[in-house]
Amino acid sequence: MLQVKREISKIHLLIAPLFDLLKICLDEEEQVSLEYSKQLILSCLLSCCQKLSPGDSVKLASEFNTGLIVQCIRVSNNPQTHHQALLLLSLAAQLFPSHVLHNIMAIFTFMGTSVLRQDDAYSFQVIAKTLESVIPTLIEASMKTAVEPVVTTVIHVFADALPEVPEHRRIPVFDKLLTTLDPEIYLWLAPTLILSNMATQGSRLGRGLVKEDDKDRIVPDVEFSLNVCHLYKPQVQLNACIRMIEYLQSLPVEKDERRRLTRNEDKDMTEGSTPFSLDVHSTRQLCHFKLLLVNFISTLLSSNRLVAQLVELDDSEKPSLEKLYQKLVETALEYTQSVSRQVDLPLKVTSAEQGPNPKFWRALLHRSYDVIDRINSLLPRTMFISVVHTLLSHPIPSIRRRAMELLSAKLQHQSNFFAVTQDQSVLLQLIPSLTAIASGQGSNEEEALNQQTAFFTLKLLCRCMGPSASSSFRPVLDVVVETISPSKTTSSTVLASAFLCLAELIQNMGVQSLPHLPRYGANIVSRLGDISSIESHDLLLLSVVTAVYKLVETLPQFLVPYLPPILKQICYLSAKQPVTEKPSQLQSRLQSIRHSLATASVPRSLVNSVTQVYAEVTMIESGTFVPTLSIAPLMSILSESFAAMSSEELTIQLPALTNFFIKALDTRSSLSVQKATIEQMNAAEEPVVSALVSLVLKLSEASFRPLFFQLYDWATRVTDMRKERLVTFYNFTMQIAEKLKGLFVVFAGHFIRNAAQVIVDTNFTQKGSLPFNGPHAEGNTLMLLEYVLRCLYRVCLHDNENFINKERFETLMEPLVDQLDNQLGEEDIVNRRVKDLLVPLLAQMAVAASDDYLWKALHYQLLLKTRSNSPHVRLGSLSALSALVEKLGEDYLALLPEAIPFLAELLEDDVNEVEIAAQTTIANMENMLGEPLQKYF
Repeated sequence: MLQVKREISKIHLLIAPLFDLLKICLDEEEQVSLEYSKQLILSCLLSCCQKLSPGDSVKLASEFNTGLIVQCIRVSNNPQTHHQALLLLSLAAQLFPSHVLHNIMAIFTFMGTSVLRQDDAYSFQVIAKTLESVIPTLIEASMKTAVEPVVTTVIHVFADALPEVPEHRRIPVFDKLLTTLDPEIYLWLAPTLILSNMATQGSRLGRGLVKEDDKDRIVPDVEFSLNVCHLYKPQVQLNACIRMIEYLQSLPVEKDERRRLTRNEDKDMTEGSTPFSLDVHSTRQLCHFKLLLVNFISTLLSSNRLVAQLVELDDSEKPSLEKLYQKLVETALEYTQSVSRQVDLPLKVTSAEQGPNPKFWRALLHRSYDVIDRINSLLPRTMFISVVHTLLSHPIPSIRRRAMELLSAKLQHQSNFFAVTQDQSVLLQLIPSLTAIASGQGSNEEEALNQQTAFFTLKLLCRCMGPSASSSFRPVLDVVVETISPSKTTSSTVLASAFLCLAELIQNMGVQSLPHLPRYGANIVSRLGDISSIESHDLLLLSVVTAVYKLVETLPQFLVPYLPPILKQICYLSAKQPVTEKPSQLQSRLQSIRHSLATASVPRSLVNSVTQVYAEVTMIESGTFVPTLSIAPLMSILSESFAAMSSEELTIQLPALTNFFIKALDTRSSLSVQKATIEQMNAAEEPVVSALVSLVLKLSEASFRPLFFQLYDWATRVTDMRKERLVTFYNFTMQIAEKLKGLFVVFAGHFIRNAAQVIVDTNFTQKGSLPFNGPHAEGNTLMLLEYVLRCLYRVCLHDNENFINKERFETLMEPLVDQLDNQLGEEDIVNRRVKDLLVPLLAQMAVAASDDYLWKALHYQLLLKTRSNSPHVRLGSLSALSALVEKLGEDYLALLPEAIPFLAELLEDDVNEVEIAAQTTIANMENMLGEPLQKYF
C-alpha cells in the first residue's frame, strides 16, 4: 500500500512529458493517423489529473498547457478526440481555472460548431460535464470585471448553434446551460438572443415548416423560447420579463443614437457580448427586434402554461410574487411611457428627422399596452390592489396615471372582480391616495391629466363600493366641491371629471351628502347659470347636466332653493337641442331631469318655481312678454307633474295653478300688442294650453266646472286690447272637447251663444269688418273661426244626451250656413275651411239634432245658398247637401222633393265646374238613396 501511494505521488512527473508527446502529435502533418495517439495521451492526462492532490495542482499550474488541448480540439474532426479533450478541460477548469479562462471562448465556440450537433447520449454527457465544470469557474473569474457580457457570449454560442442541435436535444441542452448559469439571473438572455437572431436572420427553426398564410401558429423560434421559459418557476419567468423590458428600455431609438464605445472602454468585449449588436445590425433590424421581443413578452404572460403554474403555487409562495408583479408593472409602464413619447414626437419634427417609421412606434405602443393588459390579467384581486396602491405613490406622474387607468379598467369592465367583501375593504385603502392626486393643483398638463383620471377612478370606485362605503368618500366630496367652485380656475376636462364624480357621490351617498348640499348645490347652480362658458365644451356640459340629474333624482325634497335656477337652465338647454330620431346622450339626460323634476319634486315648490321661471323667461312681470323656446319644456314638466300628484295635492295647488294659467294664457294678447308674428304667438301659447289640458284631465267635474267658468269669464270680459283671449279660450276648449268627448258636452251650453256670435263676427263677407285690430287681425280671425268650428263639431260628434235641442240648433244654424258666404282668407283657405270644417259640422249637427223639422229648416237654408251669385258658395252648398244625404241616408227621402228644383237649376249653371259638381251630387244621391233621380230632371 505504501508503495502504491509512493507511485501515485510521482504521477505529476508524467504530465509534462505527456504534453510534449501531444505537441509532437499536433506538429505532425498526418493528423488523421495520429487520432488514436492523441486520444490515448488525452486519456492519460485525464487520469493523471484525477489523481493529483491539491498541493500538486498548485505546483503543476505552470506546466499544464491548456492551449495544446484547445488546439487539439480545433485541428481534429474525430468526436472521440473532442470528448476526451472536453473532459480534460472540465477537470482542468477546477484544477487550473486561470489557465482555462484564457481559452474559454474558443472551447464554447467549438462546442457550438461540433459537439452540440452530435445526437448521442455520450455527447450530451460531455456537454453537461463541461458546462458544470467550466461555467462556475468562468463566472467566478469574471466577477472582477463583468459577468453578464461573458455569460451573454456563452449563451450566444448556443443560440447560434440551435438550428444544428437535434430537435429532441434542444430543450435539455438549454435547460442544462441555464440551470448551470442560474436561470433566476440569466433566463432572460435565452429568448432575447434567439429573437435577436430571428430579427436579423429570420426564423431559423421553422424554415420550410411554417406556411406564410398560417398566421395563427406560433413561430417555432418563439415556441421554443416559450418552452425554455416554462421549464422554470413562474417567479423566474416573471423576473425574466422584467429583465427583457429593462433591456428594451436601454436600447436606443435608432442605431445612430447609441452610446458609442471608445477605444479605452471594454476592449475585451466581443461582438457577441451584447444580446443585440448595434455595430453590425441596421436600425430596421433593431425595430424588428423590439417588436419581436415585446410581442414575446406579451405571449409569455398570456400563455396557459404560465397561468397554470401560477395557480398551482402554494399559498406560502404567493406573497413573494407581489414585489415581482409591482416591479413588472412599473417597468412595463415606464417603457410604455417612453414609447408613447416617441409616438408623439414625429408630429413635432420634420420627416427627415423622424428616424424609424411612425407606424412602427404606434405598433410598438399597441403591443406595449398588450403587455400591460396581460400583467393586469395575471394579478389576483388582493395583489392587484396592493400593486396599484404602491404605484399610486410613484414619483413619475405617468406611472401614477397608468396605475389609475388599470384600476379603472378593472372597475369598469370587470365589475365582479371586486365582489368579495374583504376585497372591498382593501379597496377603501386606495381612496386617500386617489384623493391626494385629485386635489392636485394641475399646474401643468400632465398633473391636470392625472387629476382628471383620479376623479374618474374615484367615480368608478364609488359606484363599485355603493352606499355601504359612503362615509369613506366624505373627503372625496370635499375635494370635488372645492374643485368645482366658480372661484377656482380649473380646466374644462378636470371640471367635467369632477362633476361626473360628484354625480356618482350624490347618488351613492344620498342623504349623507346633505351637510355638503349648500356648498355643492350652490356650485352646481352657479356653473349651470354660466351657461355660455360650458356650452362650448360638450363634455363639460354633459357632465354638469349629469350631476344635476343625479341631484334631482336623489334629493328632490331638499332642492327648494335651487329649483328655479335649475328649471330655468334645464328648460333653456332642452329648447336648444335639435329634434332627432335617436336622441343624443345629452338629450336623454335632459329628458330624465325633466321627468324627475316633474314626478319627484314637492308639488308646492314645483308650482311656485314654474311660476317664477315662467315670469323670468317671458319677462311677464316687467309688463312685456318675450317669446322663448324655453316655455315648451317648462310646460311639459308642469304637465307631467299633474300625473304624479295625488288628488289631495292637486286640490291644494289648484288656486295657485289657476292664477298661473290665467296669467300665462294672456300670451297671445301680450304678443299681439308687441306685434309678434302669428308663429311666435302659437309657439308661446300652445305649450300653456297643453299643460292646462293635462291639468283638467286630472280634475273631477266639480273641480273643473268653476275653473272652466272662470276661464270663460276671463275670455269674454275683453277690451279692445285683450280680444285675442277668445282665440286662446276656444283653442283650449277645442282641445279639451277632444279629450273629454261626451263628458264635455254638458259644459258646452255655457258658450254656445258666444260661439254663434263669434261665427257671425268672423263672417267678413256679411260684416265687412274683422273682430280684431292690428297687423294680425286676419290671422287671429281665421284661427278663432277654425277653433270654434272644430270645437262645435266635437260637441256634436259626442252628443249622446240630446244636447243639440231646437233652441241651440236654431242658434247655430243660420250663422253656420252663412259661413258658406264667408270669403275671409285666400281661396285655398276658404275652400279648405268649407270642405274640412264647415260641411262636416253642418252634417253632424243635423245628426245630433235628430229632428226632421230641424232637418227641413237646415236643408232649405242650404238650398237657398245654391242660388248665390258666387260659384264658390254654390259649390260649398252642394258639398253640404251631399254630406247631409250621406249622414241622413233614407231619412233624406222626405226632403228630396224640395231639392229637385234647385238641383235642376244647378244642372244648367253657367259655370261648368258648378254644373259638373251638381251632376256628381245627383249621382251620389242615387247611390246613397238607391233610387234613380234622372226622371225628375
